[in-house]
Amino acid sequence: MNSPRNHISPKFTNDPWANAHGQLVVIRRVSTKGVVARPSGPNNWGHERDLYPANVEEALGRFENAVAPVYRLLLEGSVLNATQRHLWSHWLLCQFGRTPAILLSIAGLPEQVISHLDLDPTANLFSSTDEAIISTIRGIIDFAGNRRLVPYLVLRDWVIYRAAKGTSFIKGDNPVIIQGALIDDGTRIIYPLSPNLCFEAGILGVFPPSQLQIEHTITAEQVRDINKCIAHCAEREVICTVDANNPELLADVDANLGGSGDFLRVGDFSKWPF
Repeated sequence: MNSPRNHISPKFTNDPWANAHGQLVVIRRVSTKGVVARPSGPNNWGHERDLYPANVEEALGRFENAVAPVYRLLLEGSVLNATQRHLWSHWLLCQFGRTPAILLSIAGLPEQVISHLDLDPTANLFSSTDEAIISTIRGIIDFAGNRRLVPYLVLRDWVIYRAAKGTSFIKGDNPVIIQGALIDDGTRIIYPLSPNLCFEAGILGVFPPSQLQIEHTITAEQVRDINKCIAHCAEREVICTVDANNPELLADVDANLGGSGDFLRVGDFSKWPF
């Protein structure tokens, strides 16, 4: 039996965008004429109905309970220890792999490989699309705990960007952005933590990385660049604070929202913050 409401972006990760009245703003494209902004709340955004089986939802809930204190540490500006770094890296993989866009992309990989290699279509591992999606959903927890992938996150340098005064970050319905392949040195892993803070894992300087964790205040234009990237890599919608809902942001979201159709390799937005 499936849970009726499955959060692809858990409430505790949405809470920072809400004001004292529990309101945030959702910006979504409703037609070819542009985007619209509507009020919502942390628990009402970032979920899909009947997406996960109950056992997957329960496992994700336990994982969220474990990572929530680490999330708070990052919001407070604390430097994570080795154990916390590993847990946070597992969380990034989990948050990346649990959205509908990524699940569909992963489920379609066998078919893509077969088509690119010009193989016999009957060589597909799954007899139907539904079977492929079910298999992918069951593998969310395994993906998050993949010991072969975690080093590509935990060993990178980590930067917490602080938004310039008077600016704020948005958050998309694909909250974790992985630009490029994890194995590549130049790959960026971006995850907005709050309107004021945005996490990025990369390599500062030259290889190998030093597993640094630093904070860096960026300019208003750099915040705008990251927000364009977030909108570009979102599937359908983004959220912002009530105060950040302005014509400039709406225009930027309208110009970039859903620009990436390939959610596993969204590397065509190449402008670096610094």
